[in-house]
Amino acid sequence: MTAALMGRLRSDGIGSRALRSAGITIAGFGMSQVLRLGSNLLLTRLLFPEAFGVMAIVMVVMMGLNMFSDVGITPAIMQSRRGDDPAFLDTAWTIQICRGFGLWLVALALAGPAAVWYDEPMLTQYLSVAAFSLVLNGFNPTRLETAHRHLRAGRVTLIELGTQATQLVFGLALAWAWGSIWALVVSGLLGALAQLVYLNLFLSGHRNRPRFEPEAARELVQFGKWIFLS
Repeated sequence: MTAALMGRLRSDGIGSRALRSAGITIAGFGMSQVLRLGSNLLLTRLLFPEAFGVMAIVMVVMMGLNMFSDVGITPAIMQSRRGDDPAFLDTAWTIQICRGFGLWLVALALAGPAAVWYDEPMLTQYLSVAAFSLVLNGFNPTRLETAHRHLRAGRVTLIELGTQATQLVFGLALAWAWGSIWALVVSGLLGALAQLVYLNLFLSGHRNRPRFEPEAARELVQFGKWIFLS
């Protein structure tokens, strides 16, 4: 029965794309882990151990802000019947940009207290600068969500690996030149900027523009409030 089911999946267009997309995603994840391991091994030779501890604090704060403020824009686009509607996508993109700026402002407000809490004065500067990547991420086009919606994982995986490789190259170069935590902070910003550029250059689809449609916003909020609460 399992073989018959797999045969039907392969003969079906959606099933074939799902299997292919899953295989590409798994392969991309494996390659991403190899790049991450290689970069960590090289960076530990160039930077002092405390740099990674301080940067870990920065990343924890940023990830916490991202998770706490998640309004489910990506799954909303993927599941909505209007997921390919330009007005819906532009409204989601506009909300995403506003969220990015809002998260950066919150990070700026938290930078000082975090520096006091961890007794690391420079954490104020590190977090303030690193958190600007949240603004850059807010400008990422909804073409990324559209690609996931239609199971086009190939180019997305290549862009993700290209972004990671770009950040790795800049991180190593800056760590060699500066030998400070700023190498990790700035390379993170450059990685976010590279992702934004690569998505706009190499991923086809609707080109977003600022727009706010009340009906689309209501659907996004209605879907996202449960994710936010969870």
